[in-house]
Amino acid sequence: MVGNGQKKKQLSLDTNLVLDLADGPDFAHAGHAATQVEGWRITPFDLSPVDHAIAEQFARHLLIKELIPDDELNDALILAETSLAGIPVLVTSDQHLLGIDEDALMIAFPAAKPCWSR
Repeated sequence: MVGNGQKKKQLSLDTNLVLDLADGPDFAHAGHAATQVEGWRITPFDLSPVDHAIAEQFARHLLIKELIPDDELNDALILAETSLAGIPVLVTSDQHLLGIDEDALMIAFPAAKPCWSR
């Protein structure tokens, strides 16, 4: 909790953003970002082994439904892990994630219900 009874806001940060900064003249910014993660109060999250398996199944479901290209399993995993962790916002510069068909994605979540069952 944050002061005055407010809930702490969560977002998932795609590490590709830091890698994007590492290209060309922005390499120094990437190094700076890497050293500031703790100071910016960015806390990595991890999932249990069971949750990792569920996320992988859902990611594969996204590939089968062609919401994300076959060769972009990591993008599908980022989306699945963020969702499974209950984090409402994913910050990314990845075009495969930014360009995803939102309506098809909303349909994919309930259609993948067996993936999420524990």
